[in-house]
Formats: sequence, structure tokens, C-alpha cells
Amino acid sequence: MCVVDKMTAPSNAASFCKENCTAISFKTTVSFSRLISAELRAIAKDALDGIRDSYEAAMEASSRVDPATVKLLNE
Repeated sequence: MCVVDKMTAPSNAASFCKENCTAISFKTTVSFSRLISAELRAIAKDALDGIRDSYEAAMEASSRVDPATVKLLNE
């Protein structure tokens, strides 16, 4: 099995392996997997924060609408 330094970028990992190497070490693969998972969690958190902010703004705006105006618009 080929052992690649953890800091090696995935695209360059193959150049550090011997000619007959078929896999990157499990430890390095897990490190890359954790890094990717952390990035995806950060993206999801940002998206959820944006949705929450939009919802709160919509709820605040709807609380300022005059009920009589809504009734007239629905007729």
C-alpha cells in the first residue's frame, strides 16, 4: 500500500506513489473525508442560517400588516 503525506493534495497524491501502488493509505483517505465533511457541514449551516433569517424577516413583516387590509385584499 502506498503511504502519502496527509498534506498532499488528492490530485497530486498519485505522483508520490510507486508505479505499482493502487491505493492511498486509509489514514490519509479518512483525513480527506473528514475535511470534506467539515466543509459540507459549514455550507449546510450557512444555508440553514440564510433560510432562518428569511423566515424571521417574513414573520416580522407579516406581523406589521393591518388585518383589515388583508381582509380587503382577499375579497
